Amino acid sequence: MGAIELVLLTILLMLVLMAIGMPIGFAMALVGILGLCIVSGPNVATGLLTYYPFDFASGYTFTVVPLFILMGQLAFEAGFTRELFTFTRAWLGRFPGGLVLGTLAGCAAFAACSGSSLATAAAMGKIGIPEMRRYGYDKGIAAGSVAAGGTLGILIPPSIFLVLYGIMTGTSIGKLLMAGFIPGLLTAAMFMISVIIRSIRNPEIAPAVRDVTWGQRFSSIKHIWGIAAIAAIVLGAIYTGICTPTEAGAVGVLGVAVLGFFTGRLTLKALKGALFDTTYSSATIFAIALGAMLMVPFFTVTKASHLVLEFITGLDLPPVLVILGLGLVFIILGMFIDALSLMLISLPVIFPTVVALGFNPIWFGVIMVKFVELALITPPVGMNLYIIKGIAPEFSMRDIFGGVTWFVVTDTCTLALLILFPHITLLLPNLMT
Repeated sequence: MGAIELVLLTILLMLVLMAIGMPIGFAMALVGILGLCIVSGPNVATGLLTYYPFDFASGYTFTVVPLFILMGQLAFEAGFTRELFTFTRAWLGRFPGGLVLGTLAGCAAFAACSGSSLATAAAMGKIGIPEMRRYGYDKGIAAGSVAAGGTLGILIPPSIFLVLYGIMTGTSIGKLLMAGFIPGLLTAAMFMISVIIRSIRNPEIAPAVRDVTWGQRFSSIKHIWGIAAIAAIVLGAIYTGICTPTEAGAVGVLGVAVLGFFTGRLTLKALKGALFDTTYSSATIFAIALGAMLMVPFFTVTKASHLVLEFITGLDLPPVLVILGLGLVFIILGMFIDALSLMLISLPVIFPTVVALGFNPIWFGVIMVKFVELALITPPVGMNLYIIKGIAPEFSMRDIFGGVTWFVVTDTCTLALLILFPHITLLLPNLMT
């Protein structure tokens, strides 16, 4: 059996194991070890297991993952999510599609202290969807805005996906996080522009909200200045190089905790819930990351990345078409594999190919996350769509699919801009010392 056939067979086995219910991280680990046993022998595989899992998972750089997750969980438990929505609703509600704009802006703000797409969609959906329905907003635009807004959580720093991309590829995590900032704001702006255009053309789907006074608008500022300052400090510390991403994450956790206790919002019960959810989420991410990394030696021995590079260069396609082809593959596979697993499985194979084709690894990290974003909201199996269904069970899947389609089109346009103009992504990383 040739190397390429063996790789394809093991990937097929992994998909089968996932389909029958085996946890994703364990399925990847089992396939990686089994493949290494076949090509290098059981002694090599068992030798790897004696040191590699602990050596990988105990790395200092991994500390940033639970810190960023905990920062977002503390902000949610302390009720800062609702305050962010109240602020954005007060200032944007009077515009066409105002509550949708407020929800999208709230998603962008919460993303700056969360790092998770699912957490952002769930947190803002629980607040934004009932409010939009109370004012008679169309089900589709309400559902679509939260699903699409949730994807900002994996792009706007602190992004767990960009952190893991940096760990897996050896790319600067600080520069990756800053690279996601402008594309994240651009994505949010494009979503909001599309909502305004649709609301002007058909005001009934998302009417303006005009029952907010100027006093209420200015009053909303005092409730969000603290969390906004913490997010600015965290991002500023990473950008200036004063703190590493891990240190900045620790500063963020401490800041949110102190602010929560000082304002009386963060009770011991809420702290316990935040710690439990952080532990669960971190363990899940670590299991998936370790499973993916246990596949790397197998891919290395079989020279899978070299075979992929030979195949792609043999097609003699322009590099941009290669990127677009990878994006299409990501979106299709995203219908069967969850977004994080898809990224971590594919990186060991495609990253060397992308670098060999001359692409900037920081730029590609953002583009890869954008591909994952699209997979999260592309019907029929986008993960964020089912988060919305869980939040609003009265919405039919037809409502959700129809509502998110406009946002998929808009996000595709944003992705095209980022591919055509790489300087948008690289502006902040190039300014860093």
